[in-house]
Amino acid sequence: MRNDFYSKRELVNFIAKEIKKIYAILFKTIIQYIKKWWNTGVSKLRFSLVLRLNASYVLRTISIIFWINILCIGISAYYINEIVKEKITYTSEVIIEELSNSKELNKDNIDIIGRSSGLYLKIYDKDNTVLYSNTDDTDTEIISEITDGYTFEKDSQGDDVISFKKELEGYNYGIRQKVDSEQGELTVVLYDKPYNNYKSLQGPFLMLLAFEGLIILITIHKGAKKTRKILKPIDVMTNTVKKISVDQLDTRLNISGSQNELKDLALTFNEMLDRLQNSYEIQNQFVSDASHELRTPISVIQGYAKLLDRWGKEDEKVLLESIEAIKTEAEDMKDLVEKLLFLARGDKNTQEVKMDNFDLKELMEEVYKETKLIDKEHIINLESSDSIVIKGDRKLLKEMLRIFVDNAVKYTKSGGNVTLGFSKEFTKVNIFISDTGVGISQEDLPNIFNRFYRADKSRTKNTGGTGLGLSIAKWIVMKHRGSIVVESKINEGTKFIIRLPID
Repeated sequence: MRNDFYSKRELVNFIAKEIKKIYAILFKTIIQYIKKWWNTGVSKLRFSLVLRLNASYVLRTISIIFWINILCIGISAYYINEIVKEKITYTSEVIIEELSNSKELNKDNIDIIGRSSGLYLKIYDKDNTVLYSNTDDTDTEIISEITDGYTFEKDSQGDDVISFKKELEGYNYGIRQKVDSEQGELTVVLYDKPYNNYKSLQGPFLMLLAFEGLIILITIHKGAKKTRKILKPIDVMTNTVKKISVDQLDTRLNISGSQNELKDLALTFNEMLDRLQNSYEIQNQFVSDASHELRTPISVIQGYAKLLDRWGKEDEKVLLESIEAIKTEAEDMKDLVEKLLFLARGDKNTQEVKMDNFDLKELMEEVYKETKLIDKEHIINLESSDSIVIKGDRKLLKEMLRIFVDNAVKYTKSGGNVTLGFSKEFTKVNIFISDTGVGISQEDLPNIFNRFYRADKSRTKNTGGTGLGLSIAKWIVMKHRGSIVVESKINEGTKFIIRLPID
């Protein structure tokens, strides 16, 4: 006797496909509800980082549990069907042996075998008349199921192989075997419904779901606790930042105890605060210095105004002196305001810079002639070179040269030398202005380009100036992608070297 079953591989594939269909429908329905829920307002809500991390932990746990359940269901289904298969195989052999060795159908023995196996058993004669049945299924239904409901395939010996029949309650799995007995040709139909066996798994499966639900709750609790612990430094940072104001710019985030990305964030934030505090202090110093510079000419003007009010109406000498002093101080104020506006536009990047090609030699000769014309107390020299065409704002570069030349003239005694010159060096041009003046100390050199900075010895109010000239000159050089080198020795002189790109 040969009992053939649907192959194991096809059985597993079939179960897997059906489970996949069920989960696909369920997943699609859940996604549709989530999208609808999201579109109706959830997207407008603000989710905290803790909530999002917890959701991530929970979804990850649910995903793992989901695939564990799929694996358990698949293994259980395969195991149950294997048990049913073995049971059917063994029982069919016993029944067929009983029928083959009996002269007549012994229903008592057959009933004992059928009921002890727990399988559904039908025995038909050659006319499809039911000789024995341990199920309440009607004859017509059973015959219809066998001939129409089941899928019959022929094996290599031409025997029928029963596969599956899908019913509302599950799947039938069994065999049909023809037996030649002394009673004639009989047909044995032996089958089972694995769905009934699946019911036995409901209890363990519900316990598994309860255990998984407990795992999810523990994950939520532990995840929230761990997330809050991880993100606690962020709360500390937030509270610290809320306390920072103009009056407390020296407040810094505490980075002790942190060794992760949050420490890098705190360090970066502290560095930003350092820059802000430095900029704020520079701005305050700038405002303070500007106020101080403006207060001096205003005080002078007020003093002469009072002098005019008291004696200038009758004393012509006092009148002329007061008018001249007021004019001088007004010019100084105008010069200071113009320089302040220039630097303000530079800080806001609104200062216009027109880049055009021009001959540097012509510009140097122009500055040389103008300086020689207005200054008769110093020896002005020009070290001429071949013409060099550079690209830049001619007006601004001339202003830059005037600042350096005026600076050299101011701090060089009468009869001293002031020299201008330029030379080409590969793709750059070097412009230099040197003098034989009082020089600048090494302590003052790093600060000479700071706004309103005056060295104690070399830059005093007696020599004039606002302390903004070199700041403006540096800004102009930087706008032309250049650099400045300063060489100076006390009582020997100073040399400014301006390096500019030719193109």
